[in-house]
Amino acid sequence: MCIERICAVDTGTQKLQDNDPEFQNSQRIEYIVAGTDGGLWSEIWYVSKTLKRHYSGNMDMFKRIKNLSSVETNTGENHFFFIRGIGVTEIKSGMENVRIQSVLYTPNIDRNVLSLNQLITQGFTVKFIGDKCKLFPTFSVPLFNKRSDKTGMTKEEEVGMLEKESVLSRETEHERFKTEFLNDYFESLNVSTNEPDWNILILQSMSFKEFNDCKALLVMLEDESYVAKYRYHIDIKFNEMID
Repeated sequence: MCIERICAVDTGTQKLQDNDPEFQNSQRIEYIVAGTDGGLWSEIWYVSKTLKRHYSGNMDMFKRIKNLSSVETNTGENHFFFIRGIGVTEIKSGMENVRIQSVLYTPNIDRNVLSLNQLITQGFTVKFIGDKCKLFPTFSVPLFNKRSDKTGMTKEEEVGMLEKESVLSRETEHERFKTEFLNDYFESLNVSTNEPDWNILILQSMSFKEFNDCKALLVMLEDESYVAKYRYHIDIKFNEMID
């Protein structure tokens, strides 16, 4: 009887927390940057508490960009981001435009996200208001950016357009880098040895005829080190389960 009373109190406390807007906002991991949510979904920016770097999958978000072939493995989202460029973006925060440096361009992310940690190290103050936030730069530098009568674009827009074309023209080079990295990565896991890897054999033999079969795969996903090592095979089985 005493145990039932304790459970009732805990449940009630949990319900109060779930209905408390301040508690809900404190549990968020991404916040919309106020001022970016008035247009297209692909132009919305978020501030993340988990990602380690700034990322965007939308080339149109960049004012300036340079080619870069690399891979981010410690992303905070448990999978690889293959980087194809690094550049500068300009974000509308409230009524002002804020320039963000060192944003990585990767097609592996479906949104535009700023890392809270990186913003802080870059000298920004982030003010959270409900499910949104505002960015305040510590320093701002006026930019002389005259618009050309011939092209109708500013000097920065002209240079930025050429830089974007340069990055996009190296699609084959980026894909080659991605293939070579993945080949080296899987070789380093020693998955192809004389001894059979029973984890791979188990994954390959899985079928999804009942709910418990699906549940077994979902349980495997809770082990981050297991997912990192066998991601390729897990992805195949996960797609089979969905189908």
